[in-house]
Amino acid sequence: ICLTPAHGPKRKSLEWEWSSLVVNKMVERLVDEKYSDGTPYNVQRCNKDGNHTTEKGYSMVETQQLIKKYGSKCVISVVPHWNGCAGNRFEALMGGEEDYTRPDSIKLMECIAEEARQVRERAMNGEFSEMPASAMNGTVKVVHFPPRKKDGVITYKSSDGATMLNCACALSENWYADYPDSKEWESSSEENKKKGKNDGKYTFMSGWLFSKEGIETIAQLNAKGIKRYIDTLS
Repeated sequence: ICLTPAHGPKRKSLEWEWSSLVVNKMVERLVDEKYSDGTPYNVQRCNKDGNHTTEKGYSMVETQQLIKKYGSKCVISVVPHWNGCAGNRFEALMGGEEDYTRPDSIKLMECIAEEARQVRERAMNGEFSEMPASAMNGTVKVVHFPPRKKDGVITYKSSDGATMLNCACALSENWYADYPDSKEWESSSEENKKKGKNDGKYTFMSGWLFSKEGIETIAQLNAKGIKRYIDTLS
């Protein structure tokens, strides 16, 4: 089970910081789990120090090495993101167009999305004290990641390589950071902080998403989605 933070410290550093906290909590949750035969889960915390990060995104080299070692049916990859300027929804994304997506990725995505739906229902019942109403009212979707094409041919090249791996892979977009527009999302978070542009523009992100409740809730739903998927295999 390969868990990789989103993007990396060289790009969108606030999202990297947040995703690293989520991944650390996911590891804590999953190391206590066991397969049906009693074998503990093998959890790999990938790209821990950001060494496999580029200016455009991140490399999945550690996960690819494990796929090569154990085979594509024995590796699961999950990379948690937040939505940037995407509205009040949770998305589980898969690589490529529908006809090209691995069936195990579809199953993994549906398992994670089902856990997100349950979180939404619990929120509607008042279980989460800090979650904004906009998140409670948000939708949960399973979406195919748009494939990259060159001269009309699908290349499967993407800076978000997490959805393009030859294994069961998921890129989860966990509600939204409340950026005012896509230009703000694409620009450097650290640069914005230096310019004093954070005031009033990252209220959702700096509130519930970065709160103890938010991090634990999102980590738990992603981890439980992985367990739900593994339980379908036995």
